[in-house]
Parts: sequence; C-alpha cells; structure tokens
Amino acid sequence: MARREYVSFLGERHRDISFTKRGSDPSRWVLLVVAIASVAISIWWFGFRDADQVVASERILNDTTVPTLLTPSALEGTGAEDIVVSLDCPTVVEEWTMFQGGVERAGCLNTLPITDPKILWHTEIGLAGWRNSPVIEDGAIFVGSAGGVQFTRDRRDAIYSLDLRTGVQRWRYGTELDVNSVAVSNGVVIGVGDEGRIWALNARDGKALWEDDLGVGVFGDPIFLDDKVIVADGNGAVTAYYVSGQEAGNKAWISPVILDGAIRGGASSDGERIYVASDLGDVLALNLEGQVVWQTTLESRGGSDAEVSAAPTVTDTMIILSVVRGVLLDDPGLRALDKFTGDQIWASEDTASIKSNWANVRSSPAIAGDYLVFGEGYSDELVVADLNTGVTLWSLQTGAYCFPQWPSPVINNGVAYLARHDGGLYAVDLQTRSEVWSIYLGDAAGTGTFPADHKDNDFCQSGPTTGYSILGSPAVASNGVIVVGTLEGHIMAIGDANWDN
Repeated sequence: MARREYVSFLGERHRDISFTKRGSDPSRWVLLVVAIASVAISIWWFGFRDADQVVASERILNDTTVPTLLTPSALEGTGAEDIVVSLDCPTVVEEWTMFQGGVERAGCLNTLPITDPKILWHTEIGLAGWRNSPVIEDGAIFVGSAGGVQFTRDRRDAIYSLDLRTGVQRWRYGTELDVNSVAVSNGVVIGVGDEGRIWALNARDGKALWEDDLGVGVFGDPIFLDDKVIVADGNGAVTAYYVSGQEAGNKAWISPVILDGAIRGGASSDGERIYVASDLGDVLALNLEGQVVWQTTLESRGGSDAEVSAAPTVTDTMIILSVVRGVLLDDPGLRALDKFTGDQIWASEDTASIKSNWANVRSSPAIAGDYLVFGEGYSDELVVADLNTGVTLWSLQTGAYCFPQWPSPVINNGVAYLARHDGGLYAVDLQTRSEVWSIYLGDAAGTGTFPADHKDNDFCQSGPTTGYSILGSPAVASNGVIVVGTLEGHIMAIGDANWDN
C-alpha cells in the first residue's frame, strides 16, 4: 500500500530560507511579539488543555495530537498493514469444557500458539457429525460419536473419553442411537443424543450417575450454570437439571414457554440469563429460575424466513445469532439482538463487498476484540465483521470452495483456527490478515499434506473428491493442542512440531 501523504495541523514546513545579517528594522519587534505569543500558545496547548478533549478533526491521545486520519479506527478496513487491532478475548477460558469454550460461546482463549502444525495422534471412535465437538477437562477429552453410520443404530454410538496426551481410550459409554453434544464440569460429563436421553457420567471412569428421558431428540450443546445443567430439546423446551447432591438428576425447572421449532444449537448464557433460539426463528431469554425475560421472532428478510441452527454468541450487550435462509441474499446471515430486551440492534451488511450471494451460517461466530469471525458457506472464505455494527470488514480465502460450512472458528492469541468442509484446518492471523499455516485432516493415515487435487476448482463442492470432511468444531486444550473429529471417524490431535514430547 502506498504511504499516505498528509499536511500536519501545524502547517507545511518551509525549508528554503537563508539568513543574512541585517541592520536595525522596526518590524523585528513585531516578529518578537509573534514569537512570544507562539510560545505561549504552545505552552497552553501542550500543558494546560484537557488531554481528553477533541478539537476540530484532531483526536487527543495521551497528550499527543494526531490527525484523525491516522488513528486506527479511521484506517480500519482500508487494508493498511500497520494497524494494531485489539484482539482481546471477551471472557477468560481456562479449560474447553463446553462448546466454544464456555457459556457465552465466544470461542476465544489465550494459550500456547501453534506455528508448525503436526498431527500428534488420531483415534478412531466413529463419525464426528455436526454436533460432535470435543470438550476437555483435566487432561481428558470427552466427545460423542454418531457411530459407524450416521442416523443409524450401531455399536459405535457412544460417549468416549480419550487421554489428551496419547489419544488412548480411557472409557466408552454405549448408547442406543447417535450421541450429539457433550459438556463437562467438575468431574461430571453430560451427554445428549437422538434417543432423547440425558446422561450424567463420572468423568473419571464413565460410570452412569443418573439419566433422564425427555422423549424427544436433543441436538444442542448443554451448559453448566452453578449447580445445574441446562438442556434445550427438539420440541423447543428448555429444562434445568440438578447435577449433583441429593437432588441430582431431578428437574429444577422447565421453561413455561415452548418455542416453535426445534432448538438445535443449544443454550448460551451471560451468567444472569439463558438464551435459546429455534430453527423457526423463535428466540427466548430466561432468567436463572426459568422465568421468561423476553421472547421474540426474527424478522424475515428478502422474502425468506430467518431460522437458527447454532447456539447464540453472547456479548456484554448483545446476542449474535447465525441465520439460515431459504435463498441466497446480498448480506451475511447474522443478526444481533439486545440481550436485555430482544430488540434487533443490527442485521449484518456486506459493506466490504466481499461477495454477492451470501449463504446460510450454521455455526456460532467467535469474538476477539471488536472482531466477529465466522466461516461462510458457498465460498472459501473466513469472514471478519465488526462486532458492534455487523458490517463486513475483510475476508481471506481458506482452502477449497465448498458449499457447506459447519464448524465454528476458535481464536487463540489473535489467530483464528477454522476447520472446513474440504478436510483442512486453517490458521489465520487476524492482525496481519494472513494465513499462517494449514494442515489436512481428511486422511487419518496421512501426514497432514493436502491431496494433489486439492487446488482443483471442483475439489470440494457438496463434499471433497478426496478424503473426508470436518463437520464438528475444534476444541483447544490449555496446553495449546487442538482436537477435532472428522467424517472418517477419527479424533485428531494437532500440536506443534517444535514442542517437546
């Protein structure tokens, strides 16, 4: 990018001035007065003004006056490479015990980075479908399996625990049908699945602690809040269970409102309210006692209903919803609602002109600073939008062009990890807007090298021509290891080639 030329607020400097000795001139007194006045003005300007005030178009930053033109906010989106953008995580994630790291579903943490990716191990447990995202606690991985054949009863349908360091199976809890999501907290694993049962297992040995049968499939990710676990089901209801103690397994409450449609993305929370959305566009906020705070239905746009398949992403003031539409539209499928009232704050707009036909967003976006990061379907794009307005800022090509995009991104120390339908895992530096590494996970027997035909235009449309897709979202352990499952039926662990074993 060419350097931006500008004239400072102090005016242009004159360089071609020569000095000669002169005789007495009355005008020198005028010059002296002007000089004294200039010094006085400078002393006032830099010493006595309010350091936080804004003067005309100049912004005062730490006692230094900089033209607004040069501030990071003014340059945002121009492609300037020297901009420093805040990429702080909105919440602290110490262990990846729930989908997207915690109840807010922000998908952001700060731990050891990977610069030279390497497959550490892989373990076959059965298909990892869309809801089969791993969680991690105390050096153990917990994940549900969709079995040998998805949507079919078979011997691989189960909840598994694997050793984080080696991938060795610690235990297996068999189920009748596909398992969907799992979560873990304080040594208790909660699993849900197509058969409608809620399983509470001992994280150490996999023995059943309690279970319940809701009588309807449960797809979405549970969350732990205090001594309860919150489960949203395929009938549009939300149920809170006591996790442990004398009331373990008993229902604490059931939501008084049943949403139209299934709740497929599970629940999210800010610690004071619980948020769910259905695949017919109904959105509900409950307090921690299960009472309704507000309820709304997303407005249709472009003649298409707004359906929700992913868990809401929660901020200090908003919930961000990923929207599924029946048609391709001009803008991304993201909405933001006021988390206190349910009123719409923004609907995403493609001001960066990234693409003309925006597809469904079936994953939960991740947050770092004011960046909202998601993977876009019908494309090869990782997209970054402004968290506060929903407008697109920039995008980056990651891998092959695919129609589906199921996995949610994870952000570690300002680097977004995005698994894609082409079988690749991609790392994008959000500060430099560049891909820093990629590794192929679509072949468990491979070394991470992409197949020779990966760059062909038709390699991945509905699915890759070689290897297997990734549908579930990655988890990141506190030691920096990335764990994700594939449609080949393997859980893969990715570390750094330079780490000590």
